[in-house]
Amino acid sequence: MKILLIPLTCLALATSGCILAIAAAPEQLKPVAQRYSSVVRGASRTEVETKLGQPLRKDGEASVWEERLDDINYVIAKVWFDAADKVAKVEVQRSKGTRIPGYSSRVNSTVVR
Repeated sequence: MKILLIPLTCLALATSGCILAIAAAPEQLKPVAQRYSSVVRGASRTEVETKLGQPLRKDGEASVWEERLDDINYVIAKVWFDAADKVAKVEVQRSKGTRIPGYSSRVNSTVVR
């Protein structure tokens, strides 16, 4: 009887939707994350905009670039410029989405000071 219990438990879990499902999309965002991470402190605004294009929006003092495949797979770069229009700080956030009830995405964040 115990031998049947293990396969039946696995079958019940598999059919109930309680299995962790990792999205396949994060690999598509790797080149974007690398491009965002290539922005270095001291670079001019023109150099950054040549590399990344025009920012999508402002977030306080930061210029923001974002590439989003869906609500759980995205890369965001926030760049702060000083008074001379040189990069003062860069923050790159990369989410590798997972779908679990009650769980939001895992985010990796890199800050260059």
